[in-house]
Amino acid sequence: MKNKMKIGVLIDSNSVRNFEYVLLKYLADSPLYECEVIISSSSHRQTTNSLLDSYLKFDKFVNARGKNHMQLRTIDDLNIVTKIEIAECDLLLNLSSETLTQKSITLAQYGVWELRFGQTQTDAHLAGIMEVFQTEDTTPIRLCKLPDSSGNGYIIDQMLCATHELSPVKNRSDVVWKSHMLVVRNLEKLVKAPQHFMQEKYQNLYFFKDKKTDSQINVETTLLVLKQGLKNITSRFDRLFRKQQWSIYYAPNTKETTFNQNMSAFEILEPPKEEFWADPFVVDKDDKSYIFFEAYIYKTHKGHLSVVEYDHKTGQMSEAKEILKTPYHLSYPFMMEHEGEIYMIPEGCKDNDVKLYKATNFPYEWEVERILLDDIVAVDTTLFFKDDTWWLFANVAEKEGFSLNEELYIYHCKDFLTDTWTPHQQNPVLSSVQTSRPAGGIILHHGDYYRPSQNSVGCYGRSTNFNKITTLTPECYEEVFVSEITPEYIDGIYAVHTYNASQNMTVIDGLKKIGRFF
Repeated sequence: MKNKMKIGVLIDSNSVRNFEYVLLKYLADSPLYECEVIISSSSHRQTTNSLLDSYLKFDKFVNARGKNHMQLRTIDDLNIVTKIEIAECDLLLNLSSETLTQKSITLAQYGVWELRFGQTQTDAHLAGIMEVFQTEDTTPIRLCKLPDSSGNGYIIDQMLCATHELSPVKNRSDVVWKSHMLVVRNLEKLVKAPQHFMQEKYQNLYFFKDKKTDSQINVETTLLVLKQGLKNITSRFDRLFRKQQWSIYYAPNTKETTFNQNMSAFEILEPPKEEFWADPFVVDKDDKSYIFFEAYIYKTHKGHLSVVEYDHKTGQMSEAKEILKTPYHLSYPFMMEHEGEIYMIPEGCKDNDVKLYKATNFPYEWEVERILLDDIVAVDTTLFFKDDTWWLFANVAEKEGFSLNEELYIYHCKDFLTDTWTPHQQNPVLSSVQTSRPAGGIILHHGDYYRPSQNSVGCYGRSTNFNKITTLTPECYEEVFVSEITPEYIDGIYAVHTYNASQNMTVIDGLKKIGRFF
C-alpha cells in the first residue's frame, strides 16, 4: 500500500480507558494507518449521582472483581504523534466527551466516527448501565458516522450483546471491550476499499440519535438503583436453593417432520439429579434412533458425551452410555453421515481447536480423524454441503473476554477430509445474541436450507430460531427469520436451545430449575 490512511483520534487526556488503549495500540502498530492523537479540551464524564456512584463501587466489589476495561492507562508508551487541536485527516475517531462542531466534522474526508452504547445512546462512561437497571435483555453497540453539514449521519455497524442481568459494572466492562473490535473491523474494510465501503454504508442508513448526557441519565437512576439491589439479593437466594437442569425431549416421527413445534407429542428423557443433559443430535440406523448428547456433571463442572438408543419396534429407550470423555469439557455432538461413514464434531473449545471424529464402532467408539480448525475458540460447529462446497458454521470468540453467544463465523472448502478451511469474507457474518449461535444441524426442506439458531435474549438459550438461508457465497451471507420454538410450548421450562430431526425422530432440550436439597 503506497499511502497510509491518516487517522485522527480525539481523546480527553493522555490517560485513556483500557479498551481505548488497545484500540490506539492497534492503530499505532498497524502498517495500514498513520495515527495522530488529539487532546480535547473536555474532561472525562463523571456521574453526579452519589447513590449511583456508591452502587457501582459496591457492585464492582461483589460482582465484578475481574478485568476492568474502564481502567485508565497512559498512552505515553505508544508510538503516536500527539496534537492539541483538530487537524485535517482522512478520518476522525472521537473517543472524547467533546461535542464536535460542523467545522470539525467536515475536516475529515471520511467523516467522524463515534461509538454509542445501549438503548439510550450514551458514551462509554455510562455504557450498559441503564440496560441493567431497566432490565433490558440486550445492550447494543453502535459505530456511528456523525452527521455532516448535509445531515448524513448513520450507523456504520452494530453488535447486539446480552446484558449481564445483575452487574452494571461487568456489563459496562464487557460491552466496551467488544466495541474496539467493531472499530477495527470497519477500519480494515474502509482502508481496503474506501469508495465501496462508504457507498455501501450510505445506502443502508439507520435512524441516528444524539447521545444522552449524564444529567439526563441521572434523573432516572435513584429508584432503579434500589430496585437493582433488591434483584441481586433475590437472585442470590434463588441460586442458593435451586439450580438449572437441562433435559432432553424426543418424539418419534410418523412421517418426515421439519419444524415440529407440536410439543404435546414429546416425551422427556430425564437425567439424574447430579447431571444435566443437553444438545441432543439424532442418527437413524437399523430400526433404531440414536440420541447423542452432552452429559454435564455438576460436581466436576465438566461435560462428556453420551448416547441412548430408541427402538422403534418396541418403543423402548435404553440406558445412557458414555461414548467420549476428555480432560476438557465436551458438548454439542454434531453428527453427520458421509459416504457410508458417520462423523461427529463435538464442541471442545477449551482445547482451542475443532476436531472431527469418525465412528470406528458405531455408536460407542470414536477416534479423531483430523483437526478442522486450530488455534481457535469456537463452539457449536455445524457442517453442511451446498453448491459443491462444504460450509462450516461456528460461533467464535475472537479475543479473550468476548462472548461465545454473539458472533457467527463461516468457513468453506471443497473436501472437509483433506482441505484447509477458508474464512468467509464477511466474518463475522452475524453479530447478535438474538440469532448468531448455532442450535442444530442445517435443515433441507422443500429445496430450501434452514439454520436453527439460539436466541439468548433474556437468558442463555432462551428459544430456538429457524432462519432461511437466502444467500450463501464465499463473499456474502444472508438469512431471514422464519419461525421460533419458545419454552412456552412445554410446562415448567424456560429455555430451549437445540433442535435436530432425523427421518424417524425429533429431539430438543429444555431448561428448568430444580431444588438443590429436596
